[in-house]
Amino acid sequence: MSVLDTSLNSIEFSEDIHFNAPFYETEDSYTISDIMLLYPSVDNLKIFLPYAPQCFVGTKLDLVNKTNFNITLYDYSGAVLIKNILPLQTIIVYLAQNDTSSGVWGTLDINTSSSSSSGIEYLEVSSQTSAITVTDGIVTGASGYVTLGASSNVVSLNNIDSPGIVVFSNNAFTVREIVGSDNITVTNSLGENGNPVIKLNSSLTNIASFQLGTLSLSSGSISVGNTILNSSGLTVSSLLYSSTGITAIDGISDIKFSTFDTGSLYLNDITIDSMNNLVSAGDITSKDLTLTGESFNAVNAACVVKDLTVTGTFQATGAQTDAWVTFEEVSISGGAVINIIKESSIASVTGRKGQYEIVFSNSYVNSEYGVHVSLGTFIDNEPPLSPTFAYYYGKEADRVRIAVTDINGQFVNILSSGVTVTILALT
Repeated sequence: MSVLDTSLNSIEFSEDIHFNAPFYETEDSYTISDIMLLYPSVDNLKIFLPYAPQCFVGTKLDLVNKTNFNITLYDYSGAVLIKNILPLQTIIVYLAQNDTSSGVWGTLDINTSSSSSSGIEYLEVSSQTSAITVTDGIVTGASGYVTLGASSNVVSLNNIDSPGIVVFSNNAFTVREIVGSDNITVTNSLGENGNPVIKLNSSLTNIASFQLGTLSLSSGSISVGNTILNSSGLTVSSLLYSSTGITAIDGISDIKFSTFDTGSLYLNDITIDSMNNLVSAGDITSKDLTLTGESFNAVNAACVVKDLTVTGTFQATGAQTDAWVTFEEVSISGGAVINIIKESSIASVTGRKGQYEIVFSNSYVNSEYGVHVSLGTFIDNEPPLSPTFAYYYGKEADRVRIAVTDINGQFVNILSSGVTVTILALT
């Protein structure tokens, strides 16, 4: 095989051959030319046209079969283009499109070896889309029929003769209409005059529920976030406001009331003013009462409290015990230790033989507190050490020292005796 002149090639071949465009030839292919004289040595050999994108649209080949053998012509992909190029027949092949590897080639039969024309020897018709159907698409010989038709989908689309929205359903095209409901109005529902318009009515009826952002409306209930209004009352977060009162429904939430500026809060006969003063015209009774504020005042009435916690200033008649302790010295092998029998707000008691230091749990500013010391005994029918004296000295903000002495001022051991120290202060 060799590259011949690009105007006229004479090709002898005994096996299938491939054509290439000029400048794209390979050792096992032949370069196309304007006129190509073909000399096959056996019958029914195959010729494959070149790769279409390497050729210009309009490229033309005159293929002349110079022998008594038939030749079959294929495109680049192997599809049959001409089933038989008959002996001494000339076929003109031209490239119509080159945007695919095979391209689109047209053919023209110029003449045959006899006075009678054989016409089209082979014709194959196919469809590149499912919208067109091809029946009996291959024709051989001088005549034949190919039936082209439209697919059932196209037929169903063509059969639509009424306005509406075209949809594909159950393997066929049909029309639909956008319809409204009790609360929705549709304008131009068939789409005849532009796009349909769907509008929510200004007045809604028969609505079981409605959701808009955090706003939810349902039968017998309105909710916005954690706020719910229903037959039980109004629930805000964890508080329920109902005819029976205000309830913390989670069991742990606080309930807080506040007024603006100098306004007061009235709960029956109890008044709480803007300075957080509580005044009652009657008795106030509570099992566990916590007061947070500056003052609590029960005017001409009794205030009965089982357990009272006060944060702020609590005004009361009489002395107030802020801290206290009862302790003794217990003899052990080699000495004695302090045993605290009972205490409140006392951090520690240390000391020995009549001299003791008591440390408070809380400090007092400027050591503003009073101290009371008393003596006792834990032995039945026996008075405490006598004569003895107990007094305090060395007051500090967080501690005080006490002493137990006899009439001569000598420190006295309090074994088997008890000392009670009471701290009086304003908290």
